[in-house]
Amino acid sequence: MPATHLHLDCPSGISGDMFAAALLDLGLPLSLFQEAIAGLHLPEKVLLKTERALRGGLAGTRFLVETPHEHSPHSHSHPHDHSHEHEHGRSWAQIRTLLQKSHLTTPVKETALKIFLRVAEAEARLHGKLVDEVHFHEVGAVDSIVDIVVAAVGFHHLGLPHVTASVPVEGTGTIQCAHGTFPLPAPATAEILRGIPIRQIDVPAELTTPTGAAILAQLVRHFGPLENFTTEKIGYGLGTRDLPGRPNVLRAFLGHTSNSLSSSHESIIEIRTHLDDITGEHLAHAIDRLMEAGALD
Repeated sequence: MPATHLHLDCPSGISGDMFAAALLDLGLPLSLFQEAIAGLHLPEKVLLKTERALRGGLAGTRFLVETPHEHSPHSHSHPHDHSHEHEHGRSWAQIRTLLQKSHLTTPVKETALKIFLRVAEAEARLHGKLVDEVHFHEVGAVDSIVDIVVAAVGFHHLGLPHVTASVPVEGTGTIQCAHGTFPLPAPATAEILRGIPIRQIDVPAELTTPTGAAILAQLVRHFGPLENFTTEKIGYGLGTRDLPGRPNVLRAFLGHTSNSLSSSHESIIEIRTHLDDITGEHLAHAIDRLMEAGALD
């Protein structure tokens, strides 16, 4: 039976680079992501690398993004995985244009844009702006553009699996953002995770980042423990630093379920309709909204 279900276990939260690392540890080739990033035609030179390491005694993969002016990889050791210290950034309009003009496939472009839009809408709500007026001080940094594109590429390469996840966790304390010091979860993270369960633990660090939260919000259809799941592969995506008392690891379980429904569902309702006159664009939008609302197919 083919692997049709991806489950993300987030005992130490999730960031964009940890998700990418977990995909690589599942066996996706780095060349797949390198080709995708080359197709963005970024003005910056970007190098993608991996390395094997241990976190809390568990072996796994790290995903590293380097640009020549930095000579150091971004990582989960940053308060956010989108570089709060960078003063430069990109606007939502610039990011949208960048992705639309890229050589990525149309489905991958659409998924990446939807993930970015989650962040743009959160920032717009926070700062009282229209979405098209949003300028990303942090998430527009190259490393997060890479993380989100890699997430979209990996998701489609796996064949659009049904994605579930454990309840993501967040640490305690404060975080330094472009607009000052804020308590965790960071404002953007909290906005993105509206309607999604989250649990804070006594670790003085940011564990779930805005980029990681946006990936969860866009791809995950159910939050909770595994049910009736048969594992075929497990990928371990590592953060940079060790955390006290827990492995800094995102586990990705790839496999299939014996029943496409959780035990809380006892029946499926099928709704049919005939659409006589509708554009492909409107139909695609309707399908996206239905799937986001929880439709099975």
